[in-house]
Amino acid sequence: MKKILLSLALVSMLFSCTQDNQEAIEQDQNLMAPTESFSDIKTMRPIASNDLASEGMYIGVLVTNEIEHHGRLFINVGNDGTYRALVETTESELIKFTSPSASSLTNSRFVFIGDRGSFTLDVSDIEAPIISDVIIDNISGQAQVQKNTTTRGVAAVLGTFNRALTGANGWIGTWDLLINTTTGFISSVIVTTAAGVMSTDVAANFENGTGCYASNKPFFIRNDTNGQYEIMAIGQNWTLPNGLRIFYDFGFSRVLATNNAAPLTTGYFFPQAVNNFLYNPPLNPANGTCFSFNNTHGYYVVRNAANTAFRSAGVITFDFSGVPAAIQNADNYSINASQSLQGPRASLQLEN
Repeated sequence: MKKILLSLALVSMLFSCTQDNQEAIEQDQNLMAPTESFSDIKTMRPIASNDLASEGMYIGVLVTNEIEHHGRLFINVGNDGTYRALVETTESELIKFTSPSASSLTNSRFVFIGDRGSFTLDVSDIEAPIISDVIIDNISGQAQVQKNTTTRGVAAVLGTFNRALTGANGWIGTWDLLINTTTGFISSVIVTTAAGVMSTDVAANFENGTGCYASNKPFFIRNDTNGQYEIMAIGQNWTLPNGLRIFYDFGFSRVLATNNAAPLTTGYFFPQAVNNFLYNPPLNPANGTCFSFNNTHGYYVVRNAANTAFRSAGVITFDFSGVPAAIQNADNYSINASQSLQGPRASLQLEN
């Protein structure tokens, strides 16, 4: 009888230990392979009590080397009590991450882990959050975010740039924007080369420029009531830490595209910063400050530190595939056919 009772006790203990171990394994698996719904992260609203805290919502962009992955990044740091992140790529993939525990709040560093990779977020300074150690599908990458608060909304616009005007020795990469949706102004222009070098032009360094609108710093307007979707950055001159200088202009108007029955690939702007580099003779702004460009939302030029030779130049293109349709003649913006251009001269000589 004692042997029977002892055997039953051993079986009971073994079952209990097995069950505990299984629960622990399942918990670890849940941390590493998130299965909960992530669809709400893209639309989750920030909470006012988190505006000055590390917790809250962070929005930005993520790019891996050779542009293997490129998308908007949404991070929920305890905004609703959970710690989750989502990358929505230009290929409509959803890449999901979770952070194992909230204990990271003590040092403001969070490691987000998912089936396909991981990254680290440091929010010790919520005005300048830092993302490091980005890995997706075993490919290293870069990312940048801003805190989305009740007083400063954040949205990301994705774009790319090519080397069409300087050939194979020029650069390609991504040209992304972070928008302050509360003010309507662009807060950051984030340029990442295919080699994985990310550089940022910030609002404090922006110049005023004249496009299809009055002289203004880079801005973004979206009004779904009438389908207005306008973006503009004209006459920008940006010096990188290594001394290289980037000149760029870009612009898009959903209203102008609608009024002129033009495709969304048409750009509307005056190339103030690149005019003397790309046009011979330069375009005359007296003929009108708003020009249309086929299959081009903008142009950029990279010059050496002495501003004597080209390093790269090409076309900037944004993804406007999902913008709302504008109401015909919703606003009094128009463009004359005589101002419509095919583009700049075909090639520029690179620095030797």
